[in-house]
Amino acid sequence: MKAIKIFSEKLIFKTSQNGEVFRVSVIKEIFKIPDDQAHAFPDGHKVSMIAFRDDDPEKRVLLDCHPPKGPHYHIGDIESSFEWAGLKSADDLFWKLVEAEFGKLEEVLE
Repeated sequence: MKAIKIFSEKLIFKTSQNGEVFRVSVIKEIFKIPDDQAHAFPDGHKVSMIAFRDDDPEKRVLLDCHPPKGPHYHIGDIESSFEWAGLKSADDLFWKLVEAEFGKLEEVLE
């Protein structure tokens, strides 16, 4: 049995940093892992959340969890582990990291 996607979202924001205006794309996906593999994932979920500048995708924040690394995030080339406290907590951490990296995301663009 394969993982089941239980959430998927793509958003595009406009923000500014040091007088420069740019777009930030955010893609979030959450998968429910089958019971026979769930022990390898926090709460039986595989999570992938990424935010990146459209003009420079290397400027990014990525939060994910998968074996063997477990819950961790990347800011550019730097990777750090974090303690899993649930989906809501992971989502809150993601948005905190995004704001720290890109500034306040002001408006959603279509």
